[in-house]
Amino acid sequence: MVTLFNEKLNLFVHGVTANLSRYGAFVRIQPHFPFRTGIPITITVFLPPEFTGQDEAIRLQGEAVIARVDEANRGIAVEFRKPLRQFERIDKLGLH
Repeated sequence: MVTLFNEKLNLFVHGVTANLSRYGAFVRIQPHFPFRTGIPITITVFLPPEFTGQDEAIRLQGEAVIARVDEANRGIAVEFRKPLRQFERIDKLGLH
């Protein structure tokens, strides 16, 4: 799960990653939001313990830009401004 945020556009949207890599992600958005390419966003990625090997889920946050809008697949491709590994770790999330 991810959140996408842009304060100037009053944008705060939840989505699910369909593809996640070091330098970007494809995020499915429901309901579909009218995004445009080139919009800068802050992205927060929620990583479950099964993915990280940690005891708890964690959140990583970094800057990205919308690289592509895919209407057919109801999602967007985002390009990270730095590798995912260099995103700021926000905090640990307990599984409730």
